[in-house]
Amino acid sequence: MKLLKKLFLGVVVGGLFLSVGISPAFAAYPTYAGLSPVNETQIGSSAYFTKKLSWGGGTTNTYYVSYYNGKTTSYYDPEANYYSSTDTSYYSKGSLSTKTWNTSLYVSNGGSDTAYGSVTLSDR
Repeated sequence: MKLLKKLFLGVVVGGLFLSVGISPAFAAYPTYAGLSPVNETQIGSSAYFTKKLSWGGGTTNTYYVSYYNGKTTSYYDPEANYYSSTDTSYYSKGSLSTKTWNTSLYVSNGGSDTAYGSVTLSDR
């Protein structure tokens, strides 16, 4: 009898997911965004920094992706149907002893997520 109740409950819950258009797989995988390396420091007055941008999850395999490198939106794809890319940007700190730029990756696909990071140039 207990097995019959469990089966009945499983059918009802599964039917509920399907009736509102949410697959059980989506319920377990929210949209996510990631940066690698998250925070990076180089010694010198100028340098190129490369960030790996990654994303996934959500309701479809098409993503709105926007990466801000601390100065400008250097990577943008409103209909990305892939899951990662890279961005290489040039930074110069001028005469300052240290300068940090805050970076962010925004991803939207049903839900949304933002990953934050930074790049720093320093004399030492």
